[in-house]
Amino acid sequence: MRTGVLIVAATALLASGGLQAQRAPGSTTAASPAPLDRATVLREVGIAHGMLRGLGYNDATTTAQYQATGIQYIVGQSFKPGGPWPAAKLTKYNVWIIYAVALLYGASQQIFFAARSGLLVTSSWPVNVISKLLLGSLLLVVLSLVMLAQFSGAPPNSTYIPAHIENGKLVPGVEK
Repeated sequence: MRTGVLIVAATALLASGGLQAQRAPGSTTAASPAPLDRATVLREVGIAHGMLRGLGYNDATTTAQYQATGIQYIVGQSFKPGGPWPAAKLTKYNVWIIYAVALLYGASQQIFFAARSGLLVTSSWPVNVISKLLLGSLLLVVLSLVMLAQFSGAPPNSTYIPAHIENGKLVPGVEK
């Protein structure tokens, strides 16, 4: 009898605590956090998984690992009309994808395609085509260097004063 009363009392105590913790729909408290936007959530997940690294949180994902267990349906249809699809039980499925290797594979496939399509044959590249491409690339390099010298950097006849320490404070470098 005493045990039954204690069980009922403990249940009532636990239930009353749960009821007090519930709020009415639409009610807010000062302690409820603001909802996060999608970009913030994805950035925090990337940082937590080690996918974003460095001061600028660069995307440095180089490998991915996929693991699975369960059932895999190997064939796309059943052997008999209306029958179940053939299934194979997976005890352990583990795949590592190294993106650098995948990149090299993709580049090798492009070279293979270029070789099969005749792009690497010398008869596909006459001298006049090569000379036009070479002249165009040299003109682009010269134009970009002139634009860089003309429209970037310090004004003409200026002097650069490098960063230094004055009175215990770091003074950034300036152009004068």
